[in-house]
Amino acid sequence: MNGLTARARQQKLYRWRRANNIQVFTDPQPVRDHIELLMSWGMTIGMIGQAAGCSGQAIAYIARAAFPRVTTDLARRIRAVGHHPRPGQCFALAIGARRRIEALNTLGWQSEYLAERLDVYGRVRLQHMIKQPRIRYTTWAAIRDLYDELSGTPGPGHNTMVRARNRGLAPPLAWYGRDIDHPDTRPRRTADKPPRRRGIARSE
Repeated sequence: MNGLTARARQQKLYRWRRANNIQVFTDPQPVRDHIELLMSWGMTIGMIGQAAGCSGQAIAYIARAAFPRVTTDLARRIRAVGHHPRPGQCFALAIGARRRIEALNTLGWQSEYLAERLDVYGRVRLQHMIKQPRIRYTTWAAIRDLYDELSGTPGPGHNTMVRARNRGLAPPLAWYGRDIDHPDTRPRRTADKPPRRRGIARSE
């Protein structure tokens, strides 16, 4: 295909695929349905495009049915996009980060201490960040790592633990074996009993 224009190469590739019975385009409706699901969770057009390796404009066109068809490759990449944050993303869904901070609160880890460990300016700033629908990927990853480190050890703040449990927040044990980052996942409510001060088993 050397010496051919980009359009000529695309046309030649298209004819070759058709000759070899290789499907080039597919029904865009399942792709639109998937985009709608992702957006209902709080993902933006730009986040979906970044994760799928295409422009946000392409996602927007597909979402509003501006394209009568979509290539099978692009459809596959879009439908492979899920809720879980990926390295290289600018932003991620914040729900998993919020659940992790709240779970650590139920163990007695004060938000002031967690904010300091995360290099965030104060408890109020941390709480504001995790209550947003989206969070920077780097912050999400830092919260994930801190949760993995502390989720099996009681913290020093007994009052923090009591307040968090009284609010009905789920401890780490309630998320054991469940996808804490999935927006539709719910914790086990049988795990609400406060841990003994002498220690608890590591849940994750």
